[in-house]
Amino acid sequence: VDTTVATNTYASGQLRLLTAIGFQTGLAIEHSRLYQAGVKAERLAATGETVAYISHGIKNILQSMQSAGDMVELGLNKKNIDVAEKGWAILQRNLTRIQNLVLNMLAYSKARQPNLVMTQLNGLVTDLINMLSSQAIEKRVGLFSDLDDNMPPITIDADGMQQAILNLMLNAFDAIEPGNGAITIKTEFDGDSHQAIITVTDNGVGIAANEQGDIFMAFQSSKGQGGTGLGLAVVKKTIEEHHGQLVVDSTPGEGTSFILKIPTDIEISDSSTTAFKI
Repeated sequence: VDTTVATNTYASGQLRLLTAIGFQTGLAIEHSRLYQAGVKAERLAATGETVAYISHGIKNILQSMQSAGDMVELGLNKKNIDVAEKGWAILQRNLTRIQNLVLNMLAYSKARQPNLVMTQLNGLVTDLINMLSSQAIEKRVGLFSDLDDNMPPITIDADGMQQAILNLMLNAFDAIEPGNGAITIKTEFDGDSHQAIITVTDNGVGIAANEQGDIFMAFQSSKGQGGTGLGLAVVKKTIEEHHGQLVVDSTPGEGTSFILKIPTDIEISDSSTTAFKI
């Protein structure tokens, strides 16, 4: 930067200052470009890793479905209803697994405002217990409910909350031993703190204290090929969307309780946004 006008020339010190400023500006621009390139590369790598992880899980489910389909076909061809029924039961379980996987993927990846409606929480929990009762019978475990009769209708995203509680219940099924396990779903209304409290408790293997901080991270699973690592991440995201709290109380070898605390003083505004009473 310079000028040929004799009365407005820059002193050498001013030119050195401008040069220094230009140099720093160039470094900042280059740093920004490198940062954006790094973010893009990380996103591509994360996308590739996610696709590979999910594809592996879907492949395992499809393999089980193919085997179940073969059993059904074999049973029908040989007029053996017992074999066909066993194959059909396996097929149904895997259909539920892949449906749950897809719902979790949508819930985790989509940024959205919760669709808040007045909901009977006890009715929602009862529906889930009825849905999983056959799985409890098959695994020979207890599935119990302890519902607060004083629970009023509360404003929640019913679909999102149902998926979150379902994920906790399915995790509990995986944690307990066949023939010796028990799962309890409890609801409680706390009028003083204006909260609905949902507790899912099992007497399974428990979670070590040093692992509890990582269980809500996406794609972190202790189930090997049997898990996707999305279930608890979806639970955490759903509770955050409701401005609630999520607490874990677990003792290795004794069991785990997941405690969901949902504010009940949410109003449904005309603009479909979340508003709170003060």
